[in-house]
Amino acid sequence: FFRGMGNARMTLVCTAIQSSLRVLCTYLLTPVMGIRGIAVACAAGWIAMILYEIPASLREMKRWKNNS
Repeated sequence: FFRGMGNARMTLVCTAIQSSLRVLCTYLLTPVMGIRGIAVACAAGWIAMILYEIPASLREMKRWKNNS
């Protein structure tokens, strides 16, 4: 969505959030949960990224609506 609009900064920030959280969670969860910890870490990273993107997407859609 954002990359197609030419907003590479948002894509970069979201990727950094997702990757950083995934690495941190993998480091913390793998000793406790094993391979399942890696799966949980991946899900946590994606969820964090989506939670960051949703408000930005809603603001952008509102801006489109107001410009129409």
